[in-house]
Amino acid sequence: MGFDDFIDSAPSVLGAGLTTAACFAIPAAIPLAMMQGTAISDPAQIWHTGDRHTALAGKAEDAKHQLTQAVEKHAKDDKWDGNDAQAFKQSNLTPYQTALDQTSELHKGIGGSLGTLAKVYMGAGLLSATIGGIMAACAVAVAGVSWIPGVNAAAEGAATATAETSSGVFRTVLNGLVTVIGTVGRLLTKIKGLLMLAGLGFGGGLVGKTMLTGTTQANTSIWPGDPQPTAAHGK
Repeated sequence: MGFDDFIDSAPSVLGAGLTTAACFAIPAAIPLAMMQGTAISDPAQIWHTGDRHTALAGKAEDAKHQLTQAVEKHAKDDKWDGNDAQAFKQSNLTPYQTALDQTSELHKGIGGSLGTLAKVYMGAGLLSATIGGIMAACAVAVAGVSWIPGVNAAAEGAATATAETSSGVFRTVLNGLVTVIGTVGRLLTKIKGLLMLAGLGFGGGLVGKTMLTGTTQANTSIWPGDPQPTAAHGK
């Protein structure tokens, strides 16, 4: 169990709750409370999701290695080399290697971006808890002097200034979150598109095999030693 397992939603929930409670005495804190509410999250879960994407990147690399080894072993066992072997690998092996490389890189990118997102959310949660504590203290101070003319106005002014300053700081953090979330979204869109292309390629391969089964043309992708299609005579 790592440190990231303990960074859950508690700090962000606490911060938003304290600021919301302070709004009764400091109306200027209402926008701040709303911003803090949008930052409520569970960084630990985001971190673990990123770890899973990193693991998937490793699986894609392992799949490429196993696929390459299987083809090379087949070629060695059948003593097949030269131009035909290279042409077969170029048309039947290289596209899968390229797709697996792209898949691995995208999963690594998503994993890294989610790790960054978790860290930003963690910082936002801890900052939210700190700001919430300050706003709660300001609210108590304002309520404590509300019956003293002059003093109450000064306390309210100081609390309002604190709320506005805190809003500016928290807004900067939220802008950082939006940037990181956008990066993750773009990577997820890319990997979704890659998976769609892989599905189309697999479907196209099945269609191609079905069509070749019903024709008399030789299949140039068939491995030597495998049953070869025979030409039709008098048909």
